[in-house]
Amino acid sequence: MEKNLLKQNKESWDAIADSFFGVTALPVYGCFIPTEDELGLFPVLENKKVLDIGCGSGILAIAALKLGASEAIAVDIDEVCGPAVAEHLRINDLPAERLRFYAADILADDRLQRSLRREKGQLVLANINAEVLRDLAGVVGRFMAPGGYFIASGILADYAGPVAKSLIYAGLAIIGQRQVGDWVSYVAVVAYE
Repeated sequence: MEKNLLKQNKESWDAIADSFFGVTALPVYGCFIPTEDELGLFPVLENKKVLDIGCGSGILAIAALKLGASEAIAVDIDEVCGPAVAEHLRINDLPAERLRFYAADILADDRLQRSLRREKGQLVLANINAEVLRDLAGVVGRFMAPGGYFIASGILADYAGPVAKSLIYAGLAIIGQRQVGDWVSYVAVVAYE
């Protein structure tokens, strides 16, 4: 089952990778940004810090910066993402000093976890597969500023239930959910601060 999920994830990514920073990929992939005006789920981002976990090309962090966030921290396990993030900052005329990229496994890198616990984001984003989101649920609350939000997306509908259970078990409260086709996204907050 796990190999099938990884294979499907890779095939889906390969199919959209060339246009990922374009208009077509994100609505299909399940992120909230295309419908934010109607959903109203994002907090006001003006002068806020955003963390993008599993950032890939950096699209979510860059979108947050364009929506007014003062700074973003982008993390991906794949170091190849660093040059892509830098290129997308350049394309979007955003200064590089507004976004820090870390090539690291957030689940295994204690030093990075300590740093993010100190830095805390008012908005934490993760558009990654369900298996990683289930594991991330156990630590993500530590990276959220008081009153902050966590948006988890990129979840295949068949795996949404276990992700929701992991978020709740980790002490997060799901305050929003959206499904577009087979893709599900959740908005969560720390249940008890």
